[in-house]
Amino acid sequence: MSRHIFLTGGTGLVGGNLLHQFVKADPSAKITVLVRAISDREAQQRLSTAWQEWALGSDFNQVPNQIFALRGDVTLSQLGLTNSVFTELAQSVTHIVHSAATVKFNLSLEEARAINCLGTHHIIELAQQASHSKLEHIGCISTAYVCGTRTGLICEDELDCNQKFANTYEQTKFESEKELLALQSELPLSIFRPSIIIGNSKTGKTTSFNILYHPLKLFYKGYLSLIPGKAETKLDVVPVDYVADAITHILLHPEHAGKTYHLAAGLQRSNRAGEIAERAIAYFNRVGSKSLKPAQFISLEMYESLRTMAPPAIQEVMKKMDFYLPYLVNEHDFDDTNTRSALRGTDIVLPKLTEYLERTLDYCIKTGWGETR
Repeated sequence: MSRHIFLTGGTGLVGGNLLHQFVKADPSAKITVLVRAISDREAQQRLSTAWQEWALGSDFNQVPNQIFALRGDVTLSQLGLTNSVFTELAQSVTHIVHSAATVKFNLSLEEARAINCLGTHHIIELAQQASHSKLEHIGCISTAYVCGTRTGLICEDELDCNQKFANTYEQTKFESEKELLALQSELPLSIFRPSIIIGNSKTGKTTSFNILYHPLKLFYKGYLSLIPGKAETKLDVVPVDYVADAITHILLHPEHAGKTYHLAAGLQRSNRAGEIAERAIAYFNRVGSKSLKPAQFISLEMYESLRTMAPPAIQEVMKKMDFYLPYLVNEHDFDDTNTRSALRGTDIVLPKLTEYLERTLDYCIKTGWGETR
């Protein structure tokens, strides 16, 4: 039986990479991508643009009989589809991948729930109806940071540990996972938890310049020399191509259904914040016109005391940094036992950040940190 893969979030960073990996892994599969748009024509155009982002020379017109845009919205009942279209989709789909979400950290809890929690609920409704037909596997993309402000060892089979959350993104992903786990016994359901995702390890390319990119940009601009936290703190970073490769392999092998997978480096494969800062500043000094000073790590207490004395422009920079501080100062050891087991025997290996960091930085400079894209 040929596969019919239904993908949400296909115009985003992870979803766009997944779309290409699905085509590469199974050229005979039909792939339906839910796209939010005001018309079918706009949906098709958005999908075509997203495909070209990661096409690497392949034209969207080369896959007209394999990839289809379906205009809809995960926040709406039946995904915004008519009864007949929703029923037909449920009866034909073999794999569901839910990648659509808001990754904004500054939304209110109500706004974040309307997208992340309600979107997940509507995907579950599709999966429940599809489970009576041909459904083989459903994969939902969460985040390793459903652990909230917990530190230390974080296991894949842990979720509710009375943790607190740094933002509404973490909390709504946690709430979504609780609903998913309650249904894991009746659905072939897997949950994927990436850590901090950055660009492609081979090209440096990304469409999302947040979290780690923000302090790196401040380094480059010469706005940041004092960093809150400790140089020894390890940052868990994974490139988007590793995330897409791993999800694709696991999703297309139904025997791996029913587990949670950390797509993370873990402490042993993570890099110290000080090392990342040193390498980044050395690279910027080598390719740029400025002579940047070495970064100095300071305690959070000192950082807060400096805030009160800083001029308004610097306070604004510090305010923007506040959203990312939890990911830069808290150390997590994400266990990935399930992931390693599922990928055993494949050539999917997490590359070392030090091997592709310069490609990442080079892409940032060439695109003006996303401004010229």
